[in-house]
Amino acid sequence: MKKILITATASLLILAGCGQKKEASKPGEEEVKITATLPILTEKVDENAVQKKRLEFPTAEGGTTTVQTLTYQGDQYLTFEIEVISPLTEELKKSVEEVGVAETNTRLKASLDEDENYKAATAVRGFTSNIEVLEDQRLKNLSTYNFQDLDLEGIRNNTYFQGSGIIEMSEVKPSKFLEVRQSNGAIVTDAP
Repeated sequence: MKKILITATASLLILAGCGQKKEASKPGEEEVKITATLPILTEKVDENAVQKKRLEFPTAEGGTTTVQTLTYQGDQYLTFEIEVISPLTEELKKSVEEVGVAETNTRLKASLDEDENYKAATAVRGFTSNIEVLEDQRLKNLSTYNFQDLDLEGIRNNTYFQGSGIIEMSEVKPSKFLEVRQSNGAIVTDAP
């Protein structure tokens, strides 16, 4: 009788212990399941949200820095900005020394207005460019492509854009474009 009572008590303790372990593991499993599904829900929300990414490239040997800002929604590009800041050419340095930054910018704008290639490029629908000498005596070139209005055929047919990669960019999804840029050394972060 004692053996049966001891065996029954031991069995109850084992079953009770196993039952508690199952109950204790269920909440942990539920948390893992919830955690595992949250990123999927977030990604689906993000697909419909407007994304803005900043791509910063390492400084080139000559001191030129390139920062690109990509705005997109899902698989659709919205805008793409390229900001290139480089040291001044000797000609521009000399101009700044002689007449100052403001007058150098006035002369630079007049020179660009006379440049046929530059005029043809800025006439392409959806593209803007602003080139200026900064107060710290560096040259800033800001190019903006508004994909909602961009004339891709105009880009394709204009020699100014040869090698820009805009046509190739328009043929891949933004996620792939960002992936390629990262593999080329860009640091990709969320843009403000």
